[in-house]
Amino acid sequence: LDFSVDWQSYQGLLRDQALYSRRINQLTLKAAFEGTVVDAPTWLDKGQWVTPGERLGTLISKNYVVAAYVKETDLSRLAKGNKGFFEPYGKWDIRLPLEIISIDTSATRELPYQELASIYGGPIGVSQRTDKRLIPETAIYKVLCRICGGENPPGHSLTGTVILKGKPKSLLNTIWQNSIAIIVRESGI
Repeated sequence: LDFSVDWQSYQGLLRDQALYSRRINQLTLKAAFEGTVVDAPTWLDKGQWVTPGERLGTLISKNYVVAAYVKETDLSRLAKGNKGFFEPYGKWDIRLPLEIISIDTSATRELPYQELASIYGGPIGVSQRTDKRLIPETAIYKVLCRICGGENPPGHSLTGTVILKGKPKSLLNTIWQNSIAIIVRESGI
């Protein structure tokens, strides 16, 4: 008996098995956190092929998080730990208390939620590129808030209004800054 041939075949089978295992891991969907998938496309079914980057639904964490987008002019008024609340559109009886957990330090380059885009009836002005990416027209920053107490949120994504407590802003100071900006702009300084 020639054991060297059998050993080589065995080594080849082990390499093939490792390759197949890696390939299966690459093709297996894995979430970054535990949660529930909602808003999945109706056409999506087991065994269905999808293209890379295709939206397959929304994963809602068991630790509910609200993503809000804030204008650059209001960013300096907010801080981690500030309180506020979320009111979903069309659900006037729901008001979820929030706390800011993070504030992006750079502007959002691409809006990931089409339901917030102005071209789809949302409140954020965007332009759409030929590759379907939604680009905000003004500088906006993502603020993440955790829901702290109150009712349990529904098991699907919602859009609505986030109202956050921030440092007060003087109306007189705002008028003064805008007036100076107009004078500088018009004088050509």
